[in-house]
Amino acid sequence: MRLRKRIAALAVAAASIAFPLSARATLIAYDGFNYAPGSLEGSPNGGTGWLSGWYGGLNHDFVDAGGFTWPGMASTGNKGRSGGSDQAGFRVFANNKTYGGVNGGTIWISFIGKGFTPTPADEPDSYAGISLFSGANSEPFFMGMPTQHVTWGWDDDRNKTPTATNIPFAQEHLFVYRIDFGTTASAPEQVRMFVDPTPGVQPSNASAVLTSLTWAPFSFDRVRVSSGCEQNPQFQFDELRIATTYTDAAPFVGPPVPEPASLSILSLGVLLIRRHRRAASKQVEANE
Repeated sequence: MRLRKRIAALAVAAASIAFPLSARATLIAYDGFNYAPGSLEGSPNGGTGWLSGWYGGLNHDFVDAGGFTWPGMASTGNKGRSGGSDQAGFRVFANNKTYGGVNGGTIWISFIGKGFTPTPADEPDSYAGISLFSGANSEPFFMGMPTQHVTWGWDDDRNKTPTATNIPFAQEHLFVYRIDFGTTASAPEQVRMFVDPTPGVQPSNASAVLTSLTWAPFSFDRVRVSSGCEQNPQFQFDELRIATTYTDAAPFVGPPVPEPASLSILSLGVLLIRRHRRAASKQVEANE
């Protein structure tokens, strides 16, 4: 009986050491747009991590039938669409909580996105994407097709310099943005953009398609979807996640894959259990 208790205690200790990161993983907010087709504004408070449903937009943001899917990731419901016309739909985080800022850690944002034609090649002010907002009027960071471009990228509102990839706006991809916030009021954030990373396996910094330093840390308490200007571009989006870890922002459907260090600790735990069993077996033989 004492041996069984010791084995159980070892197993629990090994597991608790091996998976501390999983226990601390945090999904801030998620929306799979599991709503009836129609207007996005006024939809139920679906998903998780939100104060209420989508608002604003003047019925220019929609729910389209049939959601996007991505290999290895779970998906639900339909998908959203920004209908152009420079009208914006907003959604506030639960408890009006603010994220980012000085010592704001790391934030991951992911979504599946696809633009519509016509591509705004002759309209430099056209845009379409998802933004992080602070209050109703401050837009510190934009993710999507920035102005002056016809490809996917981002726009840091404080730098006033849109940054873009060579990925055409009309292509469907899994987009993941990583923001590492500064530790002082004057320290810049480090921003990275990943395209089609493997769900559940954090991508290396070297695999980012865009990397840049921005101005001093910003904070945000809501997201916005919007598109517009003369060519009136539209885009569809789905599986929006904001999290503090990559595995929550782009989760793999299935058993979690332990990190190498966790596997080593688990192996040590198994070895200790085997040694205890052999020692107990020898003790029994000696007593016979």
